[in-house]
Amino acid sequence: MLNQFYQAFRNVYTPILERHPQLPSEHAMLQEQEIHTKTNQITYRNACISTLAALKKRPPPDSSRHSSVGTEGQLSERRANQDELSHFRLTRKLLEPLLLTTEDQAALEYVTAVPAEWGPGATAPHAANTQATCDRCKGEYVVKEDFDETACKHHWGRSYFKMLDGEKNRYYTCCSEVAPGPPCAIGPHVFYETDPATLHSRHAYTPTETDETGASLEVAALDCA
Repeated sequence: MLNQFYQAFRNVYTPILERHPQLPSEHAMLQEQEIHTKTNQITYRNACISTLAALKKRPPPDSSRHSSVGTEGQLSERRANQDELSHFRLTRKLLEPLLLTTEDQAALEYVTAVPAEWGPGATAPHAANTQATCDRCKGEYVVKEDFDETACKHHWGRSYFKMLDGEKNRYYTCCSEVAPGPPCAIGPHVFYETDPATLHSRHAYTPTETDETGASLEVAALDCA
């Protein structure tokens, strides 16, 4: 039977034999082992005949990743994995109970519509030459287009309280020094903005796009990492 499996796999893999000449022999061995493991002396022959018939019906592959490449067991496992993944498909029906209403979004300060007074957006793509508060050292500074890599002296870690020798002190996670202590890190000043109108001026808010048919997308996801 092993030779018949080899010939069957060789016939199926004809389009890719030049690139993968070892596949027929490898898969013939694995296929015979699969059947031998799952059958006995009575059922072995019929299982081999059924497998050979299934091999003859496979479409010719155009690459080693094609769905027709592999033993019957491997193909069955792939189909089971694909069926399992299909259950994880997000649909409107699954998500609707979790969606916030427009009113709830507004209460949570989501931007649900762009006010006319905000303009088209993207009118001030950077904050150069404006006053800002550094999120690291909390100092005031003027934002410049070119970063000064030594302007900000700070602790990059958070502070925490710890009892040591019966005394409670605040320490930094970055250097374990007692707070307030001399900065342990040097870098550029950084800041962040949360005002929706300001963010719109940096990069305009845009509505969710429609698909190629002009209909709204059934499910849309946004990663703000």
